[in-house]
Amino acid sequence: MSDNNKCKNCQTKLIGKFCSECGQKKYELSKVRDLFSEFSDEFFNLDSRVFLTFKYLITKPGFLTKEYWEGKKSRYLLPFRTILVTIFLSFAIDSLSDKVVNKSDDLNVDKDKIEFNSYFEINKMSDIDWSDRALYKIDYVINKWLIPLEDDGNAVSMLMFLPFTVVSLYLLKIKTRILYLSHHIISALYLWSGYLIIKGFILSIKLGLPLYSDLLSKLYSLEFDFLFIVYATVSFHNIYKQSFFRSIIEGILCYYIYLFLILLTFLILVLTF
Repeated sequence: MSDNNKCKNCQTKLIGKFCSECGQKKYELSKVRDLFSEFSDEFFNLDSRVFLTFKYLITKPGFLTKEYWEGKKSRYLLPFRTILVTIFLSFAIDSLSDKVVNKSDDLNVDKDKIEFNSYFEINKMSDIDWSDRALYKIDYVINKWLIPLEDDGNAVSMLMFLPFTVVSLYLLKIKTRILYLSHHIISALYLWSGYLIIKGFILSIKLGLPLYSDLLSKLYSLEFDFLFIVYATVSFHNIYKQSFFRSIIEGILCYYIYLFLILLTFLILVLTF
């Protein structure tokens, strides 16, 4: 058999332009035109998938989750690639907004509070009992870790919320026996991807406008909390074909369950270490 009739990747006999075993396209590096043709095909194919993925994440929340569950994957970016792309874009926008927004009034720290340079420095205090030590730890975690994390809204930091969202979705649909943990992982990936895209779009608009007044600064965190609940509500309505009322309840529960799980995890860590 001629080598021209074999797949260059796995040596399987070729029938048509693509290998039936590994899917690689018939390839001959003989002309520069072929090289540029391959590049353009890959570039525009990726471009079309990015466009379709972002389009449906914005206009049809939950649609891509259903498509993936039904095995319709080739037209769109895969969930893990989607979350990585949206995190990269959101990180770029967050970095730019950090240079524009003045965060000099982030936290008003009580001057009477004891300041610690690190979390583990609290364990070295010998003149307080375990209950006071636990309270100091909780105060440190909330003011030094959780509040700055929520205020910054950094996309990379948001990634830590993903496992808690998966558990939250699992608990909400625990009676739906046809759904496995893998279904909820896909749902959470697209949920956070869509949220980050819309959040990034809103931040991009704000960069050119004087919207960071004292009033809007106070509403900043609440605004994106509300955005997550709204996006989750529409997603649940489209995915599970349920009423908007039930979707609203589940959207709110999803948000507060994963927040509760985060706080519970930190509380366990505080009491343990």
